[in-house]
Amino acid sequence: MASDSPLHIEQSLKNLGFSKNETKVLIYLFQVKKASTEEVSRNTAITFASVQFSLSSLQRRGLIQVDSNGPDDQYQVCSKEAFDTWITEQREKHDALYEQAELDVGQFFSFVEEHSWQPGVQYYEGVDGIKEIYEDMLQVGQPLYSWIDLEEIENVLGDYMDEFIDRRVEADIMTYAIMPKKLYNTSYDPDGVEKREVRWKSNLPLNGEIRIYGDKVAVMTFDSDKPVGFVFQSALMTKLFKAVFDSQWDS
Repeated sequence: MASDSPLHIEQSLKNLGFSKNETKVLIYLFQVKKASTEEVSRNTAITFASVQFSLSSLQRRGLIQVDSNGPDDQYQVCSKEAFDTWITEQREKHDALYEQAELDVGQFFSFVEEHSWQPGVQYYEGVDGIKEIYEDMLQVGQPLYSWIDLEEIENVLGDYMDEFIDRRVEADIMTYAIMPKKLYNTSYDPDGVEKREVRWKSNLPLNGEIRIYGDKVAVMTFDSDKPVGFVFQSALMTKLFKAVFDSQWDS
């Protein structure tokens, strides 16, 4: 009997969240009003156990009631008016859920935007840690904008610095450096082959360096006993440091 029901009714019930078996049971009961589990099973071609499960689920939703006065329990479906009321309640419930979800999502994105300026930070310690930062510069492969003192770097990193410069040049990574003007720095690249442009500052005390590359800013201190470095990953922080660099570069 359920197979004679219009297909669009089946689809509508499924859209309301009913399972395939629950849909068949409902359609059958809407037509006969009341039936036993065995009758529902026989007329819907659903196993007895599955019908029991579906009837129990529909009963919990308040859409059918059980009459236990006879030899077999009889399950009676609700009226059209009661079903319409149930649909209205579900719509209101889902509207409230969607409204709450919209509010929660809005608050989440506001939180993300509010905290998007906060940078990711990585900490590096010792000479090997500083070398890791230099390796990251090569990996990113973007131009370097730096406040550096080559003499101080050489004192900490030794021969690694020369190796790094060779690999940077080979990778075609340009560097723009603001450096203290002193003999060691001015004589470091006499042939101009190291892909470095320099602005000299007569008063620039440095015991470390700052490097801007990609969306990262590396800040390193070169204490002889324990050099340390921090790498901040933040588009906003990079933009701020780059603005300061550009201002000094152009002055």
